[in-house]
Amino acid sequence: MRRVLDIKKDNACESGKNEKMKKIVTFSAEETQAAGAEYAKELKDGDVVLLSGGLGAGKTTFVKGVARGLGITAEVTSPTYAYMNDYGRLHHFDCYRLSSGEDAEALGLTDLFGDGICLIEWPENIAQALPQTVRRVVFSADGDKREIVFFDETEPFSDCARADGDNGRASDKNDANGGGKNEDGQSGRRV
Repeated sequence: MRRVLDIKKDNACESGKNEKMKKIVTFSAEETQAAGAEYAKELKDGDVVLLSGGLGAGKTTFVKGVARGLGITAEVTSPTYAYMNDYGRLHHFDCYRLSSGEDAEALGLTDLFGDGICLIEWPENIAQALPQTVRRVVFSADGDKREIVFFDETEPFSDCARADGDNGRASDKNDANGGGKNEDGQSGRRV
């Protein structure tokens, strides 16, 4: 039973823009994936989406839904140990083990910004390498309940794009390893 709340902020952001956000609540992995599939309809090539929230908050589950919404049939897994899984036009990053934007640049991850759609978990670890304008999705979890807050285009980590999300590094409930196949049925590229 997914609940959707549309919220418009009245105050202007640092950039002088009013920021719009939408908040939904899901109660199962299936609902979180459905939210991702619906969100995929809003995405276009060149979008960089920051996914913030603690371990087990639903980020990878959401990415599975985005992939489905984009027509990608490959199994989507967490790129925790690979840093990035490539599914054709979808690039799924996990920057949990990176300590700076320089790390992302050295691995060539930033070369993919502007190429397809980039979904980035743990973006705060590479903040200085992020593009000027991004989309942001913030996750928080309480048992089976997930609150997902979507922000329109904004600057990375501006005051306007912050929401209460647990960014603690507790035990990970997501898949930790594994490949995947891209939309052509080939093994997904992992960096």
